[in-house]
Amino acid sequence: MPTEEHKAAYRRIIEAVNAGNFGSLDALFAADMVDHNPVPGQVPGLAGFKQWMATARHSFPDLRGTVGHVLAEGDLVAGRVTWRGTQAGPFAGAAPTGQSVAFEAYHIARFEGGKVAEWWGTADIFGALAQLGALPVPS
Repeated sequence: MPTEEHKAAYRRIIEAVNAGNFGSLDALFAADMVDHNPVPGQVPGLAGFKQWMATARHSFPDLRGTVGHVLAEGDLVAGRVTWRGTQAGPFAGAAPTGQSVAFEAYHIARFEGGKVAEWWGTADIFGALAQLGALPVPS
């Protein structure tokens, strides 16, 4: 799979999260994919990624990711996404606030046989919590 196809597949993953389209992830991820940065309690494999997605969309029903940079080399893709949403459910221990947030996330995906076999992701959860007023203010 050429690098441009990998980059397009990464963008389709973010589009699927935006749309809450769980079914389209089946064509993009291997069922036994490895998520190297799972959230606490996340089950393994694609089922775990879908679990994360359901939790994220429960916290932010209008969650939308805008893809920034996408780089690809060989079987790897690295991407930067700005996530935006309005908190309507609990998020990282913070009660719903109705406030909007915008925060960055960075991903690396390794492709094998045309699907994501490994996923690394990190997001600025601290920044999101600060925007929600869920962090103590230093005196």
